[in-house]
Amino acid sequence: MLTVVLLYALFAGSFTMGKALVVYISPMLLIGLRMSVAGSLLLAYQHIFPTQSFKIRSKDILIYIQLALFAIFIPYTTRMWALQTMSGTKACLLNSAGPFISYIMEIIFFKERPSARKIFGLLIGLLGILVILFGGTPLEHVAGSIWFLSWPEIAMIISVISVSYGWVTVRHALVNRRYQPAMVNGISMTLGGILALTSALLFEAPMVIYSPFKAMGIMLAIIIVGNVICHNLYAYLLTRYSATMLASAGFLGPLFASIYGYFLFGEVLTARFFIALAIIFAGIFIFYLGEKGNVNQPELQRDGPLSNT
Repeated sequence: MLTVVLLYALFAGSFTMGKALVVYISPMLLIGLRMSVAGSLLLAYQHIFPTQSFKIRSKDILIYIQLALFAIFIPYTTRMWALQTMSGTKACLLNSAGPFISYIMEIIFFKERPSARKIFGLLIGLLGILVILFGGTPLEHVAGSIWFLSWPEIAMIISVISVSYGWVTVRHALVNRRYQPAMVNGISMTLGGILALTSALLFEAPMVIYSPFKAMGIMLAIIIVGNVICHNLYAYLLTRYSATMLASAGFLGPLFASIYGYFLFGEVLTARFFIALAIIFAGIFIFYLGEKGNVNQPELQRDGPLSNT
C-alpha cells in the first residue's frame, strides 16, 4: 500500500509542475515535446534491455491507436489547457472521478456485474464532484462557460473520461495481451506526442517557449516523475490490482496537490474543497468495500471493445 501512496504523491507533483510549466509553453507543444521525449526514452530502454520480443501483433494495432488517443493525446492536452486557468488542486480533485468512470466503463464494455454497494459509493462520489464543480473561479469563466460549467472544467471532465478509458485499455494490453509496460507506454507516448506536435503546428501559432532553460528543466522533471516513474509504476500495479481498485486510492492525489499548491503557488483552500474531498473520500471508501473481494483477480478475459479476437 505504501507504493500506492508514493504513486499518488508523485502523481500530484506532476499536476503541480504542469501548472508551473503552462506559463512558459503552449499546451499542445508542451505535450508533444514531453510525450515524444518520454516515449523515445522508454522505447530505447525496451530495446536495450528487452524482456520479450519487441513486436506488435497486427490484431493489436487498434489497441495502440486507442492508447495514443485516449491515454495520451486527449487527456493530456485537455488537462494542460485547463491548468492555464485552473488550480492544480482542483484539477487533481476532479481527476478523483476516475474510479467511478472506470467502473461505469467496465460495466458497459466488460459486462461487469453491477454491485449495489459500488453504485451507492459511485453516487456519493459524484455528489462530491458536483460540489467542487459549482465552485468555479472567475478566472476559469473568462474562457467561457456552459450553464454552471466553465470550459476548463469541461476540459478536465473530458480528460478524466478519456484517461479512464485509456487505463482500462492499458490494463487490457498488459494482462490479456501480455505486453511489457515499457513497450505499451513507450509506443502510446510516442504516437500521442507526434499527434500533439502535429496539432501544435496546425493550431498553435506562434509556438514560443518563454524562459527556455527554466521550461526545459521543469519539463525534464515532469518526464522523469510523470512519464517514466508514475506511468510505469501505475502499469506495474495494474498487473496486481484492478483499474477501478487502484484508482480508488485517488483521493490521495488532491491531498498532496493541495499541500504543493499551498506552499508553491499560495493557493487558498476553501471550505468547499474540504467538503468535496470528504464526500469523495466517503464515496471511494464505500466503493472500495464493494471492490475488496476482487482486488487479487486482475484478469480481464471478457470480450469487449478492446478485444480483437
